[in-house]
Amino acid sequence: MPCEFSLAHYRDTLNMDPHLFGRAKDRPKIILAHDVDLFPPYALQMAKVEHSLGVRATYFILQHSEFYNAMSPENMAIWKEIRGMGHEIGLHYNGEYSPDLSIAHFAFAKMFNADSIELALHLNGLTPQPEIPPYLHDRREFAKEGYAYIADSGGWWRDKCICQHLHEKLLFVCHPIWWNTGADSLSPLTTDAIGVLLSAKSKWDKLVRDHRLKGMAK
Repeated sequence: MPCEFSLAHYRDTLNMDPHLFGRAKDRPKIILAHDVDLFPPYALQMAKVEHSLGVRATYFILQHSEFYNAMSPENMAIWKEIRGMGHEIGLHYNGEYSPDLSIAHFAFAKMFNADSIELALHLNGLTPQPEIPPYLHDRREFAKEGYAYIADSGGWWRDKCICQHLHEKLLFVCHPIWWNTGADSLSPLTTDAIGVLLSAKSKWDKLVRDHRLKGMAK
């Protein structure tokens, strides 16, 4: 089993012992946490892989992103499908946009039908840190519960692939973009992003065309 960023290797890693992995709120041996920073369909693909193995994870969604509209009909359908597989939906907050997390989390829970109290700071160390209300749980606090930290940030490992750490008590922060696009993330992401834009353009063109035809028929 070669260590690589691919859905095949991801599946093989989880399948080594699916019972090790779980949602943040369940406190398994390995907390499987996904930061959905780019392209929500990639998150859905990983959620389906996990569901096929009986694994549930926590997906942290950005309310404010330069790269996707979390509340578009297409993405809202994705979050609903991910929730329907038993995965947890948590708030991936950005301190630049969410200075009051009590308000941000309340709005998030209402809009996304999410009951998770789990929070994750986007771009840790690069964005402002708001005050955490006592009834919410910031992901960094898992260190106090004895969880070591491992992440695939930037598409590389600081200390070997996750498959080499399954004996440890871990918070594994996983970014779906790397596992869906591999080492050359830019090319497939560009292709997929262009596909989304073309689809949106097609829907808009049809809407405008139908509106004009309806007006001409009067």
